[in-house]
Amino acid sequence: MLSYVSCKTGDRPPDNAVQGGYDDGPSYHARGVVDGKMIPGKAGVRCDSDRRFVGACIPYGSRENRIHSFEVLTADDLSGLSYVRCKTGDLPPDNAVKGGYDDGPSYHARGVVAGKTIPGKVGSNMVEAYIPYGSREHRLHEFEVLVKADAILLD
Repeated sequence: MLSYVSCKTGDRPPDNAVQGGYDDGPSYHARGVVDGKMIPGKAGVRCDSDRRFVGACIPYGSRENRIHSFEVLTADDLSGLSYVRCKTGDLPPDNAVKGGYDDGPSYHARGVVAGKTIPGKVGSNMVEAYIPYGSREHRLHEFEVLVKADAILLD
């Protein structure tokens, strides 16, 4: 089962937090409120022995918006999640993990920026993924969407 745990800067990640990449430390799938909208993004952890959240970064309005109260995606069984490679114009997978709403449903995604795999968001229109990094919102035309693996249909 997937759920969200409320966290804030200085907290330690939940044991079952869903890590989506590595950006100078582990980056977890998270979501937070920016401009009144719940939007998927990333929550980063310091790379020292303390391993506490340094905040969450939400891609919105062409910026990497740092927030200090956020929700981290958790899973009872991390093996029940995987990623599907997507590109501009693809339809969202039926089993995509919804993370919020930004002028339509938004899903948890990840992409590579500056050689690092970083969590972010993709909208239901699948035009591009938005990845928060380096104070900006990076737009990617090739990305991965987080999916519930148990819902994948095989041909």
